[in-house]
Amino acid sequence: MDLWTRDIEDISSIEIFHHVRRNDDVITKLIIAQSMENEEGVINEVLLLGRAITNSTHIQRLEIKLHTEINLELWRLLAEGMARNQSIIWFSIFVLEQNVTGLNSLLQCFGPFLEKNPNLEFVEIVTNFHLMTGQEMKMLSTPLSKRSRPLEMFEIVCVQVDDKIIRELFTAFSQNPRVTPKCISFPPFMMEVAVGMEGVEYLVHLLESSDCSLEQLFVEVEIVDEDLVCRLADVLRKNNTLKDIKLHPTVERRIPDAESRQR
Repeated sequence: MDLWTRDIEDISSIEIFHHVRRNDDVITKLIIAQSMENEEGVINEVLLLGRAITNSTHIQRLEIKLHTEINLELWRLLAEGMARNQSIIWFSIFVLEQNVTGLNSLLQCFGPFLEKNPNLEFVEIVTNFHLMTGQEMKMLSTPLSKRSRPLEMFEIVCVQVDDKIIRELFTAFSQNPRVTPKCISFPPFMMEVAVGMEGVEYLVHLLESSDCSLEQLFVEVEIVDEDLVCRLADVLRKNNTLKDIKLHPTVERRIPDAESRQR
């Protein structure tokens, strides 16, 4: 695997590896990417790296960068080794290619870390090219819904958001609403949005819980029917935690058609 850090310029993966193993305070931001070259014979090193991350008291930000072909065995060993880390505050996964195979299984490998790290505050997944599935969202949201305390932010940047993704997200946290991330954000750029009535229904169900910890929500939605909007408005009046909600209509619905402009 290839290692980078923003803490030191011009440093090799091997040097970073030794810094992490020694728990040196010079490494606070670690970036890990699967090498595009043959990685046979590095299994032991990957497991040692995972254990070193678990023992680290200085790494605060960890970024995972994925290409098309995922070596699941290597990532499983890394996730297994780092499962008990408590220093990481910010965890990111970047999917850099289309049609990444094995992503669902990889996300499941990191479940124990997402659930057990008490100091984790920010989780983001960026899939600018890969079409995220509802099952992949489930692999992320389920362990997050079992945490002892909520994240500050859960951000999902993807090319398409639909009711399946929203359903898995809000269904998971409806089981334990007190650990719903304080902010859930789907940044509106680069997205095709198909979140409609079903997705908003799941949101309403989550917000109906009196101990839901959600404070901010940003997502684009399609126009839904008036009855559902009224239900959402009624829930929002009773909700005591939500401070900011932006349910942007999709771009197509923002632009009036020719007939309506003539009226």
